[in-house]
Amino acid sequence: MRALRIGLILLVILGGLAFAADRVAVGMAEGEIASKVRSSQGLDSEPSVSIKGFPFLTQLVGKKLDRVDLEMDTYTVQVDDQTGTVDDLVIRLDDVKLENNYERAVAARASGGGVISYAEMARLTGDGDSTFGVSFGYAGEGQIEVRVTVMGRAVGPTMIGDLDVDGDLVSVSIDDIPSFSDIPVIGSIPGIEDQIRQRVDQDRQISGLPSGVELEGLKATEDGVTLSVAGTDVQLTGAASE
Repeated sequence: MRALRIGLILLVILGGLAFAADRVAVGMAEGEIASKVRSSQGLDSEPSVSIKGFPFLTQLVGKKLDRVDLEMDTYTVQVDDQTGTVDDLVIRLDDVKLENNYERAVAARASGGGVISYAEMARLTGDGDSTFGVSFGYAGEGQIEVRVTVMGRAVGPTMIGDLDVDGDLVSVSIDDIPSFSDIPVIGSIPGIEDQIRQRVDQDRQISGLPSGVELEGLKATEDGVTLSVAGTDVQLTGAASE
């Protein structure tokens, strides 16, 4: 009985050591991946990396990780010729193969997304004129609320816009822009309705997403416009194979 008890204690100790070794190894691997992703994607800082699945060492021996999650608090994209910011970008990578002595990692599938805030949308829509602008907000049911602003203050009627996406081109389309002729100050601006449509209702190209993923869709939420991205055979780290 004493021998059995000692044996069980040893098994528990060995199991604890194995678990600890596995967690240390996964932590080191996450740090290494974060560093390589920063380099390969040209990021300003390292993303947060989380390797899922247990045990990690078994996955490492098999040269295939079940799932790797990347998270970036902010990510820079290009919107036409302007620099835009995507907040809380999260990308899930599934079935990640490790190649070239673990120097290269390629995910079979990728999915995820981030948010462009309504304040950021307003900034990107502006043309440097601090007097006249456009603000955005959530109108419910996946639609955008659009308001004209004068000196940062919303004036006139609320307009409702729909989000459209075609490849890497996105737009907020407004069916009808009401008359602003009776609105003080703004109504005296020649062609104000055409100016509103020009600022809002036009295609804008989003580029500079992480290598291997493409824009799949847009959805208006209370926090902003959510971008959905996806890709296949996404190279996470390392140089392309010969």
